[in-house]
Amino acid sequence: MNKAGWNPWHGCHKLSEGCKYCFMHTSDLRHGRDPELVCKSSSAFDLPLRKDRNGFWKIPSGTEVAVCFTSDFFLEEADLWRDEAWSIIRFREDLRFLIATKRVERIGQCLPADWGEGWKHVMIAVSCENQRRADERLHLFSKIPCKHKAVFAAPLLEPIDFRVWFSQMRIELVSVSGENGRYARPCRFEWIERIYQDAKANGVAFSFHQTGTHFVKDNILYTIRRMDQFSQAKKATRYLAQKKR
Repeated sequence: MNKAGWNPWHGCHKLSEGCKYCFMHTSDLRHGRDPELVCKSSSAFDLPLRKDRNGFWKIPSGTEVAVCFTSDFFLEEADLWRDEAWSIIRFREDLRFLIATKRVERIGQCLPADWGEGWKHVMIAVSCENQRRADERLHLFSKIPCKHKAVFAAPLLEPIDFRVWFSQMRIELVSVSGENGRYARPCRFEWIERIYQDAKANGVAFSFHQTGTHFVKDNILYTIRRMDQFSQAKKATRYLAQKKR
């Protein structure tokens, strides 16, 4: 599946432990921008509706579109723009939209009037970095109507037991990653393995998409360049799949 990003607004506020070394905050500060300033994107707001000079969609049908990965779709400051964003999502039902959030408590009040049990082309993912946040957020998420639900264990800061949540609601995907950056907190292989095993036992798709900068396996700490973190995560996933055969 082709993938694309769409950031209709930019900027966010740190909310919990996983935000400490937020990549967006770090990048904005490095470029002299205020990461706390939430602004509608004049250059990208209507990106899913744009066509090229030949009349073809710039984001082709069938593409998975990651929404607001430099912000949070359910931020209060975005209340003024969200209805228009929902209209764009509604219109492009030939795409698959992935909306990730830490602000689960705001989802219910921010859904469109015709949401019903959810739209078939929208997946909402809740991000959790430790057991406390997983239990808090997934308890709320379990009450939200949605046809496609996912969990992002990212950045994974400690072992998380998702079994009760895998059994209580239909989660299609759990996607895991370590933390990136100079000051990133280490991610351990055994934490990844536990989530993989629990996901497999409950029929939940598993993705380990990034090791993070500091990765521990067999009690050896590896410092992994950003360009290699994705390939090393894929290698680790293949190892897990073969280990239990």
